[in-house]
Amino acid sequence: MPLRPSNPMSRVFRQGGLERPARGCSGRKQGIMIRLGAGLLLGGMMACHGAIAAEAPARSPRQEAAIRQALKSLRSQDVSVRRDAIRLLGREKAVEAKPALLEMFSRETPRLRWYVMAALAELGAREIIDPLIELLAADSWAAKGEGLLAPLDAGHPFGYWHGDGRSGVVHCLGKLKAKRAVPSLIRVLEEKGKGKGYLGHVIAPVLGESGDAKAVQPLKRVLQTAELAATPRNSPWYRPQQLARDKARVNALAARALLQLKDRSGQAVLLRELRSEDPYRREFAAETFARFGTKQDVPVLAGCLTDKYHGVCRWACAGLQRITGISFQTSDTRHAPEYYLSDWIRWWAKNKDRW
Repeated sequence: MPLRPSNPMSRVFRQGGLERPARGCSGRKQGIMIRLGAGLLLGGMMACHGAIAAEAPARSPRQEAAIRQALKSLRSQDVSVRRDAIRLLGREKAVEAKPALLEMFSRETPRLRWYVMAALAELGAREIIDPLIELLAADSWAAKGEGLLAPLDAGHPFGYWHGDGRSGVVHCLGKLKAKRAVPSLIRVLEEKGKGKGYLGHVIAPVLGESGDAKAVQPLKRVLQTAELAATPRNSPWYRPQQLARDKARVNALAARALLQLKDRSGQAVLLRELRSEDPYRREFAAETFARFGTKQDVPVLAGCLTDKYHGVCRWACAGLQRITGISFQTSDTRHAPEYYLSDWIRWWAKNKDRW
């Protein structure tokens, strides 16, 4: 959130630190202070750019003060102050906030539970996996979208969904790598009928990351009959022209998930994406082959080397380097793989008969 000049700054910052708000400070001003603290943290992160270490850099005194203030603000009577505190604690992965957030997850108002859920997922709180799986039920408060469309939710962690908030639940389960959620995710995927691909735009990637072979058959069915994706027909945002685009999107995501699961049933879908006029769809397919392809995909990636869009070429180079084990880098030159695009093109011209 952009920072705006405001009078409370003199109360918030003094001698380079974040101070406790003065007595009688309104909830709105407390919210401003927390947002200013978030700005400081982001500024600190930008300052650390380029000095990347194996471990996260230690917090500065100012960052510690901002997190302490956010922890205190979790008890505020002002909903917007609690919201800003939750967002800051999750974004900065303040693990000391986990007990308080776990308690809030069960007692907070629905519109703030979404923020608590997102923050706990950022903190890796596996304690909420089972409650999240329960929220995948069709009659849960998440499925009904309680709290999603409140005016407070500008900048909501899961956006403005179409009335079914389980997309946000799936997102959190994916962050937590909850493999035991796979059966429940499959049930949601086939809730409108086998192969319909309901909420497939968020479920398919999580199934692919799970590595569970039980997801293969449901994903195969999606390839043929995916009809519902990001926008159900009963949504006020539904438009008929979206159907073809959404179906192609879910099919491509299902094909990627299948390739992650070592199943090549979706290869034809990915090859069709590579022939698309949309450069971002071509890039998606190239990235899929680059990250999850095998030696038999080398000719496909080599064909991407001459694509007009640089993103496709970048993934082609990265994929060829990963699969073949060949690197044109030397100890004196350390560049991204696409820097050696011309080298890869010459390599393929000499070696394509071997593949």
